[in-house]
Amino acid sequence: MSDIESEKNETAPAEAERELTAEDYNRIAEDAARVAGEILGFFPEVESPRVEWRVEDDSTIWIDIEGDSSGRLIGRRGQTIEAFQHVLSKIVSHTLRRKITIHVDSEGYKRRQRDKLVALAVQTADYVAATSEARALEPMTPAERRIVHMTLRSREDVITASEGREPSRFVVIWPRGEE
Repeated sequence: MSDIESEKNETAPAEAERELTAEDYNRIAEDAARVAGEILGFFPEVESPRVEWRVEDDSTIWIDIEGDSSGRLIGRRGQTIEAFQHVLSKIVSHTLRRKITIHVDSEGYKRRQRDKLVALAVQTADYVAATSEARALEPMTPAERRIVHMTLRSREDVITASEGREPSRFVVIWPRGEE
């Protein structure tokens, strides 16, 4: 029985609501990495993956997957890795009876995508501030939209808003004062 399963069996409902410690997050991350490795066994196109884990800011769990063909895990526009991340988070959350968010990256894909989104957000905001013309970005996932909003939230010359309906929601960057 895994550590996650044994914690589920030993944890009373009141105990499930206690605040998790850094040690708890480290144990959860280690178990989540093991579960991720087991799930990857069902992906024959991902050969010999190396699964590592880290905990940032004492509570943000990252599972990093690298290997010969782990880039295939990313999928079109990151859809496969997002689905993998969702399933892994659900498995761990269900087992522990509490919401646990786990971020999964493969070959630095998410880091590169984040860097591109930040650059796009700043470049577009600079254009909007200079021209006073609002600009709509391409449709994005909720996580991508959040990166744009968080990147520009401290700017005093522009504001952001999400518009449209899923799966085609997008961010609009407006000059401040013309919203």
